[in-house]
Amino acid sequence: MRDGTYNSFVDGCAVVRVAFTECTMLLGLCREASSHEVFLLSCVALANMSLLEPTTCDFLSLNSTVAVLVDASYRHTAHSLFAKDQARWLAV
Repeated sequence: MRDGTYNSFVDGCAVVRVAFTECTMLLGLCREASSHEVFLLSCVALANMSLLEPTTCDFLSLNSTVAVLVDASYRHTAHSLFAKDQARWLAV
């Protein structure tokens, strides 16, 4: 594979691995956020990740993201309209 196909495949795998790691950390922040600002920024980052790297949508669906966001809504972590909008965007 002298045309660079192999290298682009390896780089693509590395991007997905980093994206999954970042999603894990951001989902942890959403789960443990004690303020709505932290929750909002974490949700926004997750939403942006899902737009930039479509494979993160698979990760989000497998790791009970919707349950974390609903739980945060009941804990009043997502009490601002902006946080609820970001949570809704990720749940769709």
